[in-house]
Amino acid sequence: MDYNTFISSIEGYLRDQYPNAEISLSKVTKNNGVILDGISVNENRNNICETIYLNRYYDLYSKGLYSLDEIKEAIADVHRKSFISDPVDFSFFREYSEVKDLIAFKLINLMMNKELLTTVPHLIYLDFAIVFYCMIEDESIGRGTVLIKNSHMEAWNITAEELFEVAVKNSPKLLPSKVIGMDEFLRQLHVKRDIPFEESVPDTSDELCNMYILTNKDKYYGASVLMYENLLSDLSDRFLSSFFIIPSSIHEVILFPTNNRNHLNEFNLMVKEVNSESLDREDILSDHAYFYDRDNRALYAS
Repeated sequence: MDYNTFISSIEGYLRDQYPNAEISLSKVTKNNGVILDGISVNENRNNICETIYLNRYYDLYSKGLYSLDEIKEAIADVHRKSFISDPVDFSFFREYSEVKDLIAFKLINLMMNKELLTTVPHLIYLDFAIVFYCMIEDESIGRGTVLIKNSHMEAWNITAEELFEVAVKNSPKLLPSKVIGMDEFLRQLHVKRDIPFEESVPDTSDELCNMYILTNKDKYYGASVLMYENLLSDLSDRFLSSFFIIPSSIHEVILFPTNNRNHLNEFNLMVKEVNSESLDREDILSDHAYFYDRDNRALYAS
């Protein structure tokens, strides 16, 4: 079954299951220009409903991991669990004073998001773009985020620079930074997957002890902590060293303390390999490593 037939089959199934609902197909542009096919089931003609992305389901189906019937039931189950019965009040979003303390920032790849950046306020730092979002919490939808667009900025009559001023204060409070030793990070990962750590990771304890994962408490766009005031400086003092920053994804980076910049080519190759073989395009932050110089207290693109 080809992809278009797969989508039509899913749509038909949902229309049969929910004959009175509004079923909508849409193209959604995500980070790094990734375009996904979404489907939503709006039973109450509500002002908000879950968008279920079909691309990954087709991938599971095409690899023979799940049957079409299993995929259909899984998608219906996602809808049931995310069903929102009542409208969500977004009126607070009209007033800047109401959202000011909820505004945070995230780092994304500058070149891969050129189209998105025409629609959202942003600042440029090295080869990153700093964009802004509002964290929201509602009883019916839980915790979520709303990307701040040019239309919001114009309605609030503020600038990108003003957004950055509040976001740089809010972000460390809303999403504090978190540093985890690489060995401990791998242990946590394998505990979650119920895999014995000693059986699955070769003995590289010396190397692992000198590497760290840097993210935020939610591990959501955690690479943005690179912009937290004084954080990199404080880390260099903790390490008593300069360090490489390996952008493993938009959600976290790897730190490798060293004063020797001769590892540059090695780390650049590592980043490119991970990006091309192990990482979804949507999660790519950069195609090379960075170096924080403790003496100059500055971050450099390689």
